[in-house]
Amino acid sequence: MNNRLTHRLRRLAQHYPLCAACLALALLLIGGSVPLQFNLRRLEAKHHRRATLGENMLRFVARGAQLRTELAVARAATRRIDDHLIDEKNVPENYGFFLKLVQDTKVTLIDLKPRAAPLSDTGVPPSYKRVPFSLKISGSLPAIITCLRELETGPRLARINAFQAQRVDPAAGTIALTLEVELLAQP
Repeated sequence: MNNRLTHRLRRLAQHYPLCAACLALALLLIGGSVPLQFNLRRLEAKHHRRATLGENMLRFVARGAQLRTELAVARAATRRIDDHLIDEKNVPENYGFFLKLVQDTKVTLIDLKPRAAPLSDTGVPPSYKRVPFSLKISGSLPAIITCLRELETGPRLARINAFQAQRVDPAAGTIALTLEVELLAQP
């Protein structure tokens, strides 16, 4: 049966050579187009990803001036933070900060002690180190409030973790304030 079919096809090809050539060419082109179709889908997906990436890049290029301005602002803020950090090992300068604060705000320094640094609870190295101090001051209520305001807005980056206030002399209006303060330092 197979032999008879090939014999008939050969006779037809001999009778109609142009049609046979066109048929062979059509079969060859159909066979070659199948892998191209699969490759076309893969290339279309790749093109879509690249086009999306290109559009994102164009948006970033269009915002380039704004991004440069934001980067300059971020760098300036980081520089300001770095300028206001303390050096943990420079004990006289650290104590001097508190002594100047007390002198400027007209409160009395009763006690100033460094405390043990808190343990880091993550495995990530910290960007900054917290240096804790225990501070006890006394004075009038306005002087204490001025001292707190200067501590929070002064030249060093400070955080008050806890405080305790007690009245020392009700007739004179003297208050004693115990503070747990952390100053920010380089790691």
